[in-house]
Amino acid sequence: MACFLFIFLQIMVFYMQMKASTKVIVFGANGSQSNRYINLLKENKLCEIVALVDVVEGNLQITGCGPRAAQIGSLDGLLKEIEFDAGMIFCPHSSHYNYTLSLLQHGKDVIKEKPFARYVQRAANINRLSKQKGKNVYTTLQRRYMPEFIKGKELIEKLGGIYKFNYRYSLNTAGLDYGWRNQRETCLGGVLYDMGYHIIDILQYYFGSPSKFIANSHYFNQHNLAEKLEDSIDIVLEYEDFGGSLSICRRHYQKEETFEIIGRQGSLVITPGTVQWFDQKGSVIEQYLYPDSKQQSMQAMMNHYLESISCKPTDGSFIQAQEQLQNVALIEKIYAEIY
Repeated sequence: MACFLFIFLQIMVFYMQMKASTKVIVFGANGSQSNRYINLLKENKLCEIVALVDVVEGNLQITGCGPRAAQIGSLDGLLKEIEFDAGMIFCPHSSHYNYTLSLLQHGKDVIKEKPFARYVQRAANINRLSKQKGKNVYTTLQRRYMPEFIKGKELIEKLGGIYKFNYRYSLNTAGLDYGWRNQRETCLGGVLYDMGYHIIDILQYYFGSPSKFIANSHYFNQHNLAEKLEDSIDIVLEYEDFGGSLSICRRHYQKEETFEIIGRQGSLVITPGTVQWFDQKGSVIEQYLYPDSKQQSMQAMMNHYLESISCKPTDGSFIQAQEQLQNVALIEKIYAEIY
C-alpha cells in the first residue's frame, strides 16, 4: 500500500510539473528579435508556445514553428479564443502599449521587448493595471543578466570613488532606409528610444538617475530629420559626485560597445564578454572573460521571467516596472530638450 501511495504521489508531482509549463502567445512572428526568442523558447521546458500572432499573414509562414498561427483581427476575440498564461510582445514599438494593456485586462502576464513605454503616463498606466490585476510585466533587458555587467558592478567599490564614465555604443545599420524603424508612427523614436533604452537601463542599474543632462542629436538624412528620428545622440550626464558621457550611433562604420568607468584608484573597461580592471598607472590588475555571454544571458533572463510568472504575482516584476518608469521619464525629458 505504501509503495502504491509513493508511486501515485510521484506521478502527481510529475503531472503538476508538466502543468506548470507556462503557455505563451508570441506577438510579432518575423522580427529578428522574435525569431531569436522563438528559437530560444522552443527548447525551454518552462514554457510552451501555443500560438504565433502577426498582423502580416505571410510572416507566420516564415517562422517554421509548430504552434498555431493566427493573424491579428480582433485582439480581444483572439485572447478569449486561445488558452494561454502569458503574452510575449516582439512587434513594432507602436503596438506595445495596446497589446500590453489588453493582455493585462484579460488577466495575462506580459514579457515584452524594450522599451517599456514611450511616455511616463503610459508607463504609469501599465504599472497601475499590473498591480490591480496582480500580473507580471517584464521587459527584455538582457544586459542586466550579462556576467560582464554583473561583475563590473561588483568591482565599482574597488575604484576608490568614481569621477567619470564614458559609454559608447554604435551599430552599422544600413537597412534603416526602409521598414518600420524608418517611420515615427511605428517606431515612436530614434536611436535613443531603440538602442539607447538598453544603455539608459544599464546606467540606471549602475548609478541611478542623473541630476541633470545636456543632449545633442544628429541625423543621417533629411527624412529622419523631418520625422524626428535621430541617428546619433551625445549626452552629458551629471550625478551627485561624478559625471559622464553617453554616445550612441546607428549609422556607424562598425559595431562597438565600450563602457569605461574611471575611478580615483583604478578604472574598469567593460566590452561584450570582457571586463578589465586597471590600476592608476594603466596596468591590468585583473581580466574576466565571458564567452557566449549574450546567448547565456538571454536564457537566464527568460528563465527568471518564466519562473517568476509561475509564482505569480512577484515583487520583482513590480520593482522592475518602477525602474522602467524612471528610464521612460529620463528618455522623455531628453526628447523634450532636443525636440
